[in-house]
Amino acid sequence: MNIKLSRVLDYIKIFQSIIDNEKDVQPLMKFKLLGYLKQLNPTMENFETIKNDLIIKYGKEDEEKGYSVNPEDKENWNDFLKEVESILDSEVDVDLPKFKAEEIMNAKIPSKYLMTIYDLIEE
Repeated sequence: MNIKLSRVLDYIKIFQSIIDNEKDVQPLMKFKLLGYLKQLNPTMENFETIKNDLIIKYGKEDEEKGYSVNPEDKENWNDFLKEVESILDSEVDVDLPKFKAEEIMNAKIPSKYLMTIYDLIEE
């Protein structure tokens, strides 16, 4: 399935939050979500690598030998944001099987998460 990179990052946050914070979610569903995270993790790592390269490109080295982009440096900040947004808006191909509606509804996942992953649920 082709989806925007920003959507992949949303899924990662949601899956991590369900696994880490929702005690009532069935263990089998958490196991399935861990598998999804394992599939999505390389995409997130690739994004982080490119984002770090952009931070070096548009940022300045600080006292701790790290780099950061200063929002007060309007030109570099805007160029940085433009490139990051362009990457987030790009489509990536991921292989995420859809959840069966019954499976996801019986897993005790709170509705606040279901709305975010709605497009991963079979109709």
